[in-house]
Amino acid sequence: MLVWVSVLGAGMLESHIRLARSAGFAVVEALPKPLSGVALRYVVELALALGKPRRRAGADDALPDINDDDLLRAICDVDEFDVWYCPQVAPENLRMAAAAAEVHWNHPRFRKLRPERFMALIEQQGLGLVLFYRTANHVLRMQQKLKAAGHCLPCSIKASAQTLQTPEIADYLADRVRQHQLSPEQVSIVLTGTGAPVRQVHLSASLNRLRIKGFGLLLNGFGAGSANISMLSEMPFTGIHIDAGLIGQVPRHGLARSMVDGILGIGARLGLEVVACGVDDMETSEAMRKLGCRLVQGAVSPPMKASEFLRTVRRATGASSCDRRLPA
Repeated sequence: MLVWVSVLGAGMLESHIRLARSAGFAVVEALPKPLSGVALRYVVELALALGKPRRRAGADDALPDINDDDLLRAICDVDEFDVWYCPQVAPENLRMAAAAAEVHWNHPRFRKLRPERFMALIEQQGLGLVLFYRTANHVLRMQQKLKAAGHCLPCSIKASAQTLQTPEIADYLADRVRQHQLSPEQVSIVLTGTGAPVRQVHLSASLNRLRIKGFGLLLNGFGAGSANISMLSEMPFTGIHIDAGLIGQVPRHGLARSMVDGILGIGARLGLEVVACGVDDMETSEAMRKLGCRLVQGAVSPPMKASEFLRTVRRATGASSCDRRLPA
């Protein structure tokens, strides 16, 4: 752990934070002078928390060897493939307004594998399209059950650029939505990191077809990596997911707060749906509320198994009725 204390401005402090992380420090904080009691108490509590037993970051890398048969079975076997739902909630009252599908591997040896790592392994084996179709069908069945109970909750599904460049994906999804007697506006596709090289013209054509058919398109991890202004301007996105790493710095770092404020402003001016990811505590949720963010996602409202999610939405008095749509 490194705590940087200086009279330098916020920009220099946060530059040093990034430098320290690049150098290998797992936990870095910067405190401006003069020191405040609140700031000192925060770093002391953080240091104490670091001394407690905790799961090592990247621990799933030490899992038993995973072979091709394991991965194929993971997305084809009813008992092993599972979809959880991450609530997207209003920061002021944690009322659910939408949800994001999250794939899990229900296997005694591999169930601790993080969802994003599971997806990456599937992509490496060329099974991304199979995974996407299975996830989409799970989501549509869930929405059909919610509709029968009088609720319509928008839900997003993650997919890589490699998967989304598939020409027939828009037609397949439109047909499945029609068969379930649902509306395309209830489904959004979230473009994740590009991963393997893609043919840009194929990706652009596929995304445009999805938009023509009425599906929402969101750019994942905005504010980091390739999810930038250039990509946002080139593709027909209807929303963005702000990068979790950036969101996590908002409560204590002015530069990150200003950057997120700017992203929210861009979203408002372009009429985009903006979701702040990685909101893991009420302090961050409150910071996002003050910035005017309307939807947050993270440990502040943890992912739920499908059965629990269905019960939660059915009980919630604030869930959207079927004649309402979530405003952009």
